[in-house]
Amino acid sequence: MRRAGRLLCSSLSIVLMAGVFLSACVATPTPPPSIRLLDSDRHMEDRLTPGTVHDWQFIGRAGEAVTVEFTSTDVTGLRLEVRSPDGTVLLTEGATLVLPADGVYTVRVRSAVAPAAAPLESTVEVTANAATAEATEEATEAVPVDLAYALRLLLPDRPTAAPTLTPSRTSPPTRTPTETVTPSATIAPTETEAPTLTPTATFTPTITPSLTPTYTPSPVHAALGALVGRLLVDIPYDAEFLSAFDRHVLQFSGGAGVYATLRGTALEGSGVDPRLTLYDSRGNALATDDDSGGGLNALIRDVRLRQDDEYFVQVIGGAAGAYRLTLTLAVAPSEGSVPPVGLTSTATAVPIDGDARLQEDAPILGAVEPGGLFSRFFIPAQAGDVLTIEARATDGSPLRLALELYTPAGELMTRVPADGFGAAIRGIGVIEDGLYPLFVTDDGEAGGAFTLAWRYDFRANPPTPAPLIILSATDPLPARTYLYYPFQGEAGVRVRVVVEAQGGGLDPVAALLGPAGETIAEGDDSDGTLNPVFEALLPADGTYTVRVNAYGESAGEARVIVERLP
Repeated sequence: MRRAGRLLCSSLSIVLMAGVFLSACVATPTPPPSIRLLDSDRHMEDRLTPGTVHDWQFIGRAGEAVTVEFTSTDVTGLRLEVRSPDGTVLLTEGATLVLPADGVYTVRVRSAVAPAAAPLESTVEVTANAATAEATEEATEAVPVDLAYALRLLLPDRPTAAPTLTPSRTSPPTRTPTETVTPSATIAPTETEAPTLTPTATFTPTITPSLTPTYTPSPVHAALGALVGRLLVDIPYDAEFLSAFDRHVLQFSGGAGVYATLRGTALEGSGVDPRLTLYDSRGNALATDDDSGGGLNALIRDVRLRQDDEYFVQVIGGAAGAYRLTLTLAVAPSEGSVPPVGLTSTATAVPIDGDARLQEDAPILGAVEPGGLFSRFFIPAQAGDVLTIEARATDGSPLRLALELYTPAGELMTRVPADGFGAAIRGIGVIEDGLYPLFVTDDGEAGGAFTLAWRYDFRANPPTPAPLIILSATDPLPARTYLYYPFQGEAGVRVRVVVEAQGGGLDPVAALLGPAGETIAEGDDSDGTLNPVFEALLPADGTYTVRVNAYGESAGEARVIVERLP
């Protein structure tokens, strides 16, 4: 919870006809947490600076009737919005509503008016001296006033305790992180536990249908940051980071075979360095980029979407400030981009020097020097593999490229000249294991830049499937604090949970909580390190949560990974 601190910066006393006492304060906000969590039947109090927003989140289930109580000292200055997991605004005033789907809901508190000034009144006596008049002018300068408010979430009773979103009472005293002592002091622990244990059998029929969906978008964006809106094609979306700790997520709909391009730019005067990562609805990272858009701007270019689906873009800025995100969808990639035919590359082309070993479906950006020279690369293959290789001259490049593929012993297998500005070697088989040299040559003299990518059409000895990353996030982990990372799971799936300390000083501890809040598995020190690594078999469909805290008084940055094992 962010609480604005106040420092007494000036005080002025002028003896007038009735006497007026003036004081002015300057708000110094502390960096907000990446996620504010709402607990059932718990009063949460905070103060909001005009012109900013506070986002609170809670885990809801389809069909539940929930009530959000909202009070403010200034009823005209603050507004409340409840947003569904897909970003739809469900209501704009405190009320009771029925949740439409399982997932993570956002309760947004925002100011309805522009930043206000603290009302100050003064009457300067005509005979006041110059020093008194100057002090009065300083005291009457506009001072922003934070608006106080309180939230309370009322959830229906559930058959067993849902994820508490607060430190467990059974944790050892030396490892018990505390979130906020002020609100919790008003409600005894026994009062919050009694209602959750009462209606054990009553709600059993309502939970069964809520576990039917195998995947929902909400666990994806809940782990990546705050869902702030939906992207529309070719319409810029402007947003602002309130601190360097913020992570935004935007959603858009994409079709199978469509090429998506995303550009993130800092607005004028902003210190934001945008970094973009594109995810599908299952949380698989499709592409990421930091500075390919020129300067500090990010550009994910021509990512081929593999299915009709909802997609998510995570934006990290590294600083407070405004930025702009633009989405373009096209039926074909732009000229000079990743080759459109045959390949399913899903990343921005990366500059690579000659003689490098190329990775499958990882497009690279290379160049041939003027004078009829060449660039050479190596492709790993085994006997029986079938390969496809494609290259294109970049936009505006005068290169008349051709491709030559050789055996590991140096014998020419095939040479394919460019057809227009691109060349492709399709479906060529290899008969021995080794590194196959690939030459990009110039049939002219001008040279120029090109993009290149390749893939296996068929693998004689397919490798063991790599674990599927369900969740990956890196966050600061303060001492005596819990962080929560929800994700969607299926019965019978085995997962691996890894928490890695990013730097010295942090000793992380982790636990996997089930859909009803029960502890499925726990981990502490593993493999001779302080990092917890453990596996667990998911017993049922539903929303699971990884709970992470720091041992004792340790603190630092932690990376949390959840993998679905083959």
